[in-house]
Amino acid sequence: MAEAKSTQKAELQTRHSVSRQPSPYLGWVTVGFIVVTLLGLVILWLTGYFSLPGEAVRILGRKHYAQGDILSYNSKPPTSGLHYADRIADWGIHYEKIDELLQVSNLEKGGVIITYRPKGNPVLPDPDRDQLEKFVKRLRSEANYCKLILARWGDLHKKIVVTAWGRIDKMDSYDELRLMRFIDAYINRGPENAPCL
Repeated sequence: MAEAKSTQKAELQTRHSVSRQPSPYLGWVTVGFIVVTLLGLVILWLTGYFSLPGEAVRILGRKHYAQGDILSYNSKPPTSGLHYADRIADWGIHYEKIDELLQVSNLEKGGVIITYRPKGNPVLPDPDRDQLEKFVKRLRSEANYCKLILARWGDLHKKIVVTAWGRIDKMDSYDELRLMRFIDAYINRGPENAPCL
């Protein structure tokens, strides 16, 4: 009897030890999951998913304009450099080009400026311009997006150019998602983040 109990106990221990052993496939599943995850991250990185939108433009400093200073910028429209000490352009929609000194002043305050080419080649078609205006009006109705400007610029090399402090993105067509990504990345992030008036 004692021998039977001992045999039963040994069988139970054997069953428990067998059931506790991990499946040989668990290791392969784990390795496969890690490989697929890393591959996905590499693909996202290569497609620019984790990078900041637009291109970096070398910062030219934050010097205030004085009478006689020569204007020289390293991008068109400018993204940094000489600007007015105490003046900015009104936020919102403009139907003319904004002075470069004012543009840089607005960018320094954390603004984002969307410029478009109204005439010449390449010209932004009227339906795209209308979409841009609606887009800017809609965004500016929210407090987070009050520092947004839409203005014309006659001698752009692309149909739409969007700028922030030290950043620029040039577009051949209206692309709301791309604009939104740029705006969200840089609005209210200038070196001098003043409240929107």
